[in-house]
Amino acid sequence: MSTFVYSPFCIASDYEQTYGVASTIDYDSNPTLSSKNKQSLFRYNLTPTYSFSKIDEVQHLIIDAALNLQRSSNSQISSDRKDPTFNVAWLYSGERNTYDAIFNYAKSSTRFSELTESGAIQRDGSALNKSLSVGWGRSISEVLNSKINASISDSTFSGANLNSYQSKSVSANLNYAYSLYASPFVQASFSDYKTQLTPTRNSSSYIIGSTFLLSDRLSWNFNTGLNISSSSGTGFIGKLGANYQNEYSTLSVVIDRAVSATGLNDSQKSDSFNLAYNYTLNDLSSIGAAVSFRNTQSIFASKIRTLDGYYSKKINPNWDMRVTLSDRDYVTNTDSAHGNIIGFSLIYKYPSF
Repeated sequence: MSTFVYSPFCIASDYEQTYGVASTIDYDSNPTLSSKNKQSLFRYNLTPTYSFSKIDEVQHLIIDAALNLQRSSNSQISSDRKDPTFNVAWLYSGERNTYDAIFNYAKSSTRFSELTESGAIQRDGSALNKSLSVGWGRSISEVLNSKINASISDSTFSGANLNSYQSKSVSANLNYAYSLYASPFVQASFSDYKTQLTPTRNSSSYIIGSTFLLSDRLSWNFNTGLNISSSSGTGFIGKLGANYQNEYSTLSVVIDRAVSATGLNDSQKSDSFNLAYNYTLNDLSSIGAAVSFRNTQSIFASKIRTLDGYYSKKINPNWDMRVTLSDRDYVTNTDSAHGNIIGFSLIYKYPSF
């Protein structure tokens, strides 16, 4: 698991740049999450990163770029990789109107991406995801705000049993700032999904929810609604989340039911639970742990449980180190498997240039 660390160095009052390199060694006891013929391996990652941010009174421009270079002790199981990531975001805030445009370009391993997206174990192929979204927000009154967003995405797969797809979506949101402590909202979204093998499939979602600020330390949010799909009918979707933060630690929990596009010729329904805790030991070091459960259904049924832990330490102003541990259980209707990942990272941060 590669580690990206951005540490801003201010160059002028309105913009800043960061350049760094992260090097990571992972030991994976069962990269294919197979119940038979388990084969362990080492992965070696070198990841240069660059970040740029420019801010003035009404505009904000953000550029992030990274290149993950990976080598493996067994390239037949885990391929040697060169995976770039490039993100650009532009934000404009006027007196009553806001505008934004966001472009994302990312290449990744299908073994890791599809385990999250579809719940299926794939060969170590490549997933190339490109997306563009534009949004317009308007302040209708002091307490009522609206937002319209349109996006288009394209996902291309190679070296795996997946089908490339394109999707388009439009969403509209109306938010009411009832008080400093509660902001209810309603949202409607419409999308389509198409591969070279299937006709266009349409989907719409209608949700109602709210965010709550219970104190300076505790906040939570929820939404619930329906998803209506031309291929899978009508189903419930929803999300419940909470976050607690004090001087030394943070605790967050999210429970979610969602429907998302995949390379399995249709959208996949999934239920997930995520709990994360981080604690600052001192000015130089911190520890953290997380547990997650994910149950996918409708196309491919699987369950995955992940336990993660980390320890990070700032060695000096330029060097950081991080140790990570991950324990995974994977279950399908016909099989089950277990695996562990141990990682060690060194991050060097270059000064501004």
